[in-house]
Amino acid sequence: MVFIIPEIKSMVIREPFFDTYRVQVDRFPLDYKGGFVFLTHAHSDHTRGLTRSSTQPIICTNTTAKLMETSHPQAQYDIVALNYPRQFKTGSQAFQATAIPADHCPGSCMWFFEFDLEHTHTYNVLYTGDFRWNPRRSLPSGLCKVYYDDTFESYPVSFPSYQNTYTQLLNFLDSRDPSQFRPWIDCRILGIETLLRAVSKATSFKYCLSPALLKNTIRQNQIKFLLNGHLISGPAEMSRVITLGDNNRDTQDGQSWLLPSITYTLCPNRPLDGNFQRMEFATHSSQSELIEFKAKVSRSSPTVEFTALGFNVHPMRCNLINPKTPLNPSVPA
Repeated sequence: MVFIIPEIKSMVIREPFFDTYRVQVDRFPLDYKGGFVFLTHAHSDHTRGLTRSSTQPIICTNTTAKLMETSHPQAQYDIVALNYPRQFKTGSQAFQATAIPADHCPGSCMWFFEFDLEHTHTYNVLYTGDFRWNPRRSLPSGLCKVYYDDTFESYPVSFPSYQNTYTQLLNFLDSRDPSQFRPWIDCRILGIETLLRAVSKATSFKYCLSPALLKNTIRQNQIKFLLNGHLISGPAEMSRVITLGDNNRDTQDGQSWLLPSITYTLCPNRPLDGNFQRMEFATHSSQSELIEFKAKVSRSSPTVEFTALGFNVHPMRCNLINPKTPLNPSVPA
């Protein structure tokens, strides 16, 4: 099914320790001066309030830093790439921040904060931002509070693992002749590039940018950075094209689709036209994955407190519609 929701990722976290230590995460208030601003990833709904004239340094991972520089080359703000634990000080108070991979999109991370309380013990906070739970990831112990992405917490739907989607897309492309087919990338939202890079490494396929993306300088630069060596310049000239798009921001009645899938089509040199197939690809945790995530955290942090970030696609405030094609179609010949 397709989830239709308004854009609502704007919850303000009221964490006393964030206020005391002058910490902001994914928020860029216009009147904010001093302190520390941490960014979980480069999606635009997490950089609201950030302008080219902002002067507050932004702390993020190295990949996110490069994506931000690519997206806003004329920006005045400084970007601090943090790929290892680092200590920060606010007057006489100190805290340490560590980035943990979030498996949401290239460069995405969770932030683990260790707030030093009078040099006797720490108050530990994990802020996941948007994340896809990976059971192989190690998590810190002794957590006091976890702010987590609850996008699909109310829905008992299951998403395939990254490996399953990789295998499905790999088989889909590997069964076709690279001399006869050319994959177009038509993904308008940052997120699928790691998967496309891995598939390209395992096949003879290289990608072209769709005509729509050739007009989008920001996405063009992001993809060129993330898929360096896996692209062919210019539009596809082949008689048959495989268009790979995310369809995450198609609109209907002024609302957004939150669709955990890749869309693809086989057609003669034309982009997606509504007659397409879907291949599931999720960048958020499913309900069952969130249960597993909380259970793992609780085992090592028995007294932890969980607070949802308020991204939930709630049944009472969204419409459900049936997609034109099933989410798990058989791969067309």
